[in-house]
Amino acid sequence: MTYLRWPDLHGDRIVFVAGAALWTAPVTGGLASLLVRGEVSTPRFSPDGALVAYADPEVSTIRLSSDGVPARRLTSDGVPAEVAGWVGGRIVYASSARQPVPVARLHTVDLEGVVEPYGSMRAGAVAFGPGLVAVRTGLGDQARRKRYRGGAAGALWVSDGGRFRRLDLPPGVDAPCWVGERLYFLSDHEGVGQVCSCAPDGSDLTVHTSGEYYARALAGDGQRLVFQRAGAIFLLDPATHDEWEAPVAVPEESIADVEVPAAGNLGSLDISPDGSRLAITVRGRAVSVDVESGAAREHGDPDVRHRLVSWLDSQRLLGVASAGREHERLVVFGDGPVPHGDLGVITELAVHPNGTRVALATGRQELLLVELSDATVTLLARNNFDPVRDLTWSPDGVWLACSFPESPHTASIWLFDRHGHTRQARVPLGVDRSPSFSDDRTLHFTGPGEFTSQIGPAGEIAVRAVSTWFAMDLDSGQVKAMRAGECRQVLATTDGVVTRAADGSLSTDPPTRADAVLVSADRTTVVCLDRGALRIAGRPLDLADIRVEISPRAQWRQMFGEAWRLQREHVWDTARVGAAWDTAWERYAPLVERVRTRAELSDLLAELHGELSASHTDERPPRRGPVPDRGPWHTAWVTANRRRVHGVSGGRIGYLHLPDLGKRGFTRFREAMVTEGGLAGLVVDVRGNEGGHASWQVLDELSRRQRGSRVSRYGRARAWPAPAPEALVVVADEYTGSDGELFCAAFRAAGLGPIVGARTWGGAVGVRPRHSLVDGAVTTQPEFAFEVGEPIEGRGVSPDVAVDAQPHGPGCLDPQLDSAVALLLARLRLLPRSGDPVCRSCYRGSRWGTSEGEIG
Repeated sequence: MTYLRWPDLHGDRIVFVAGAALWTAPVTGGLASLLVRGEVSTPRFSPDGALVAYADPEVSTIRLSSDGVPARRLTSDGVPAEVAGWVGGRIVYASSARQPVPVARLHTVDLEGVVEPYGSMRAGAVAFGPGLVAVRTGLGDQARRKRYRGGAAGALWVSDGGRFRRLDLPPGVDAPCWVGERLYFLSDHEGVGQVCSCAPDGSDLTVHTSGEYYARALAGDGQRLVFQRAGAIFLLDPATHDEWEAPVAVPEESIADVEVPAAGNLGSLDISPDGSRLAITVRGRAVSVDVESGAAREHGDPDVRHRLVSWLDSQRLLGVASAGREHERLVVFGDGPVPHGDLGVITELAVHPNGTRVALATGRQELLLVELSDATVTLLARNNFDPVRDLTWSPDGVWLACSFPESPHTASIWLFDRHGHTRQARVPLGVDRSPSFSDDRTLHFTGPGEFTSQIGPAGEIAVRAVSTWFAMDLDSGQVKAMRAGECRQVLATTDGVVTRAADGSLSTDPPTRADAVLVSADRTTVVCLDRGALRIAGRPLDLADIRVEISPRAQWRQMFGEAWRLQREHVWDTARVGAAWDTAWERYAPLVERVRTRAELSDLLAELHGELSASHTDERPPRRGPVPDRGPWHTAWVTANRRRVHGVSGGRIGYLHLPDLGKRGFTRFREAMVTEGGLAGLVVDVRGNEGGHASWQVLDELSRRQRGSRVSRYGRARAWPAPAPEALVVVADEYTGSDGELFCAAFRAAGLGPIVGARTWGGAVGVRPRHSLVDGAVTTQPEFAFEVGEPIEGRGVSPDVAVDAQPHGPGCLDPQLDSAVALLLARLRLLPRSGDPVCRSCYRGSRWGTSEGEIG
């Protein structure tokens, strides 16, 4: 069995993707023929069936009867594309290339590589019928977020050559295809994605297929339809409503074991108490390395993932074993698993100096002590804010030290003993980290010890905490700062104390640097990890010489099970990971046996995660392509919008755009506020906002009001403090996501102004991207949800003034922005000046201005 995807058909041929290759086969079935190798997607036959266009991830073509003729690359945008079809001898594809925000638009490219925009619509799919064109806006492939009804749920629009009109269909549709004068598409309005159809005006909605798996990637040749479901290809005859699986076969190719070097694949790292041996993990395999000879030895079951491998003594190893779906277990290599119960996801461990017990920190925010002799588990503490971090034992094993969160913004060093006694090092000024002992009675740690400030051009003061080295005398309880300046880690060696700064520099002689430092229990051996290279006692250890052999299939099974378990363990809404999540396992786990490539596993994981019907359930492969530079396009777009707004308002209204609410977006906000923040009105554009964490900071600045005046002998009086503009409006759309949506909801709740545009994405949950799969891919779980007076997750924030983004004619290239400007003009009791390029139909007043109707 193979995992078949992205089918298309023409006449008696099917083309599809399987096993990192593009194949063709007869519709009637049989052995497929190879067209081209590589990770490709969305193949589409040309109208005459002679060519196949596909994405790899750029747009390329190959002649069906290639006879050795190589494929031809047609675009080089640096952005993944999806081929949508053909029109007039040109390939239509969706891509976010040359766009200010990562939202796809339709383009065409001819066979010479000349690219042109296809209209001005933001769309991801198109279908050409008898004098009609249908496009899909919003998000496609409902299987990745099943039963999604947020603002970006797919919608179909139809045009007969003039203006597009939106069909009145249930939200969440995809993959339009014409058969005669009937429009076919995918919809999950009955709970599972099926092939449906309607008349060109959206009436007569009909469901044509059934099944427990989602139908995906629908395509057709005008007479028949083809789609994928559960890794297989199905055909549908609209005339008879018959549905059957295409009996195509791909030549079997064995999946060979792969030899993986430790270099670039290093996981956990530990040094034995006497400094003679190293313990590492390489793609989940536990390996011990003799420091002197470099000889390596593997430990444990090769089909099980091992993490956090640590020395119990200088001979025995302990690790965390994960076989997949079942809960993690501690395992002593050579002795077997420790028979404890389900402890959740183990995030850190620290072995007691005598090797008889181990302290654990878990994703359930618990601090546990496990006796290895009888598997007794003792709960030492449970935290209400975040997981406990940085576990370490005193040399005599009396005290366990850790960084223990005490509020959303602080954490202090606490000490625990096995009898439940506790001690706090100090009342924190922020987050205290990295405890370590130089002897039984002296504890070192780092934390905020001094604060520096910087005054900005507008008089604002930015304060920064400097992490400092502290030492605590356990007998007296006295804590004192040991050295001024930045310090992130303190370690004791036989030659004295070594500190590591934020930039990785070490206080050694001669000076050096490291990303991580370990010291053996006897203080004789220092291990430094610096940009992937290991040094032990100052000598390099060549990781390229250490290799393990892995079975891709075995690891894919383990990764699928672990991804399922991580969601079960962390999703904030337990109702989503109850019996239905067990059913999802039973439904999708057997499909792992079809998988033949890492990309196919990602596709299957996306469909599994889709069963949660939640946002932020991502799986990010370890090696991704370069992030496209949208800077020039974003700058040009913002400049044009700002010039337009300034011109319409006579310089009274400013404009800024927030591409996200992270570092980049907040920097853009501060830059724009220097000039735009002093005007009477301000348009805050968050369309396409990718989220972040700075929404509250932006809201604070936009909420600032005048409290008094500054009067001087010369010059005009000034407002004190400098207030935000008196009239504000937010422009949002269906691609405003995550923290951008929290900003919108809080903006309205604070009464700062109206929201113009479209309902937002619907993803108001938070993640902690800290769990990686065995190959380094990071999975995210929606661990907490935000509430700002209205439900947002799965729905989005509705605008006060709804304006769709489709063109309304040559005088209104941006109806959402024009509506926002008209609304502010009304509120400021101004009128558009004659000749200004504002869409007059957008200016009709509103309840926010002249209360004479609505805008949009």
